[in-house]
Amino acid sequence: MRPGIRTALLLLLVAGVRPLLVAQQHGTGAEPPDTVTYTSIPYEVPFILDKGFTYPEQVDLTRWFPAPGDQFAQASCSGWAIGYALTTYAWNRHSGRVNDSTGSFGNMDPRNVFSPSFLYGLTILGEDNRDCAIGVSLADAVLVACNTGCCTLEQYPIDTARHNCLKPIPDSAFVEARRHRMSDPKGLNNQNTDQQRYHLAQGTPVVFQVTIDDSFKQGFRTAGDKMFVWQPPDVLVNKEGHIMVAVGYDDRDSTFLVQNSWGEGWGLRGRFKLPYEVMRWTSTEAYIMQRNGESELVPLVPAFREDPFNRRGLSRGRMREGEAILAE
Repeated sequence: MRPGIRTALLLLLVAGVRPLLVAQQHGTGAEPPDTVTYTSIPYEVPFILDKGFTYPEQVDLTRWFPAPGDQFAQASCSGWAIGYALTTYAWNRHSGRVNDSTGSFGNMDPRNVFSPSFLYGLTILGEDNRDCAIGVSLADAVLVACNTGCCTLEQYPIDTARHNCLKPIPDSAFVEARRHRMSDPKGLNNQNTDQQRYHLAQGTPVVFQVTIDDSFKQGFRTAGDKMFVWQPPDVLVNKEGHIMVAVGYDDRDSTFLVQNSWGEGWGLRGRFKLPYEVMRWTSTEAYIMQRNGESELVPLVPAFREDPFNRRGLSRGRMREGEAILAE
């Protein structure tokens, strides 16, 4: 290391500022969906609040979630959000299990925690990719979770390699995955935080895609010991698509509680707060799924905003029942 760089790092440490070099090692992995896949998932519209329903001031579902894991440089955020976090949550609620709030990722029981590599790997294969440095669409990952399911870590361990990551999947893993399929996927209005909060209040996590930039890496400055509130600039720089899962909300400060997949040294042990307003203007897709259940929905395509992600230049529109807005 050159003397100038060594001195700069030393000054940062003395000042109590954590350098962000480690953040460069962490991937994202969300790509825009194709129209066919996107239109195959029904959209919950219109959203009508149950008569007499009152929003709880605060909802926290983390007791049923596994400790946040680490995707490292791999583009596997879809697998970590849906396969690992959401499927484990659904299994815990179904089986009456709760996770030790003081437990860490390394102490998870592989028999009761689900494999991000299984779901991500199958989604890659479905998109004709062979490289784990390549992202997938959230909609495709949702369909894999519903059509194939996800197996436990015991059946298919985590592999965070960027290349040559697609290890053979044993037949027993597919058999187990089928028992843990998700169902009844619904697309939500990514700008309707009332709709998202309603489902969280019903115990249903919201998996969503958001566009992040370099400011998101500031979550490493907490070293895992302090809550991180993401407040990006009005214009995002070095944009990347990232998939995460909302695990709660707090109306006292108007934020969602979100589980990330950049390890327990990011944010508060891997989780952070996302302001409602930031969710509205940076998110592009949002979905809910159930372990079991059916509902009648109107199949619509929510508007997909690829570029620009500029708060001041954001166009807004409304959809009526029976309408569809297609991504170009």
